[in-house]
Formats: sequence, C-alpha cells, structure tokens
Amino acid sequence: MERDGEPWFVARDVAAVLGYADTDKAIRAHCKAAEALPASLSGNPGRPPVIIPERDVYRLVMRSKLPGAEAFEEWVVGTVLPSIRKSGGYGAPTAAQPDLSDPASLRTLLLGYTEKVLELEAAVAE
Repeated sequence: MERDGEPWFVARDVAAVLGYADTDKAIRAHCKAAEALPASLSGNPGRPPVIIPERDVYRLVMRSKLPGAEAFEEWVVGTVLPSIRKSGGYGAPTAAQPDLSDPASLRTLLLGYTEKVLELEAAVAE
C-alpha cells in the first residue's frame, strides 16, 4: 500500500519471508515506525495488520540471518554506502547540464531542439 507516496508493507509478511520464527517479536524489536492499519482499511474485523514503511523493511532485512538477506546487507554496507560517501550518490551518473550562459552551448542546444521538432513535424505530416 502507499501512504504519502511512500510504500508500506504488511510487517508480519515481511518478517515471515525473512525467516523470523517469532514475527511479532521481530517487529517489536526492529521496527521503529510500525502502525496498526485502521480496521476501516484492512477489511479485517479481528486484529488489524501492522504495516511498516520501507525503512523498517530494511531494518528487518539487516537483522535477518537468511543468506539472501545477509548478501543484501553486504551489498548495502560494502558497495552502496561507500559509493555514497565517496561520490555523493549511487547508480548512473546524471547527465551534465549545458552551460546556458555560453552562446556556443545555447546554439548547439537550440539546433538540436530545432532538428527534433522538424523530425516530429515530418512524422506527424506523414
């Protein structure tokens, strides 16, 4: 489910997939933002499910002893976090922004856009 544009998960399902024998204990011990889903949204007349945000999913993963969870933890702490520390980010580099104060850059940019517009107009006319 989504709340404020962020994903939330059913805590018990996440804990079970990660191999926790006592899912309720794992949720209490590791999840800082767990909330009971309002009964009106859950459709469950009994005990409403507990939901957790993405950050609590990561907390459960980091403490799980399943091989896949341990491999994920190693990737995060061994690759992702060092990359963020060294370069300020992780993943594909962002495209360089053109220097709009440079007339030559502006000319190149405008010529490229003009060519693209002409191509699109020709395609529409066909």
